[in-house]
Amino acid sequence: MRSCSAWDIRSHRPIETFSVDGPNLYGPSSIGVSGDGSTFAYGRNNTIILRRTSTGDPIGKPIPVPSGYGGSIALSPDGRTIAITAGDGVELWDATTAKQIGTSLPGAPQQTSNPGGPGNLRFTPDGHRLIIISPTGLVTIWNLTLGAWERQACQIAGRDMTPTEWAQIIPDRANQQVCP
Repeated sequence: MRSCSAWDIRSHRPIETFSVDGPNLYGPSSIGVSGDGSTFAYGRNNTIILRRTSTGDPIGKPIPVPSGYGGSIALSPDGRTIAITAGDGVELWDATTAKQIGTSLPGAPQQTSNPGGPGNLRFTPDGHRLIIISPTGLVTIWNLTLGAWERQACQIAGRDMTPTEWAQIIPDRANQQVCP
């Protein structure tokens, strides 16, 4: 069993040391930390693992990534959204429900054929944007606010969603007019 330590940078001392489940079979892994420092996330063998920084205790069950974890991860400042490079681009995951949010985002090469490594991901301090840096130097910035996505959808479709579309895409929210 391997161990990992969370360190207090100011005092140069470990906060807590805990065991991890073993080496990552698919290369190096990065780590994402919540804005308040209470939670961190990392990928291991096509799963996402969340832990408390104070104890190293797992938070929930590991989240399987069907398209494959690609080596780069970021945790939103509020700790509720996880961004990862995956086999099909950059995926967003809900840390509470362990479900993928939407489809993958363009901006990073598919990791299965990328010899340059995973690139990097970072949320802005307010959590409203995700910055994707590809190994080739391409930088893509995604605005993740609901309003931005609504405006983009309205611009593309030129109309509101039908009740059937709404129920299929956003089943947990009541149908409402979004487009002006």
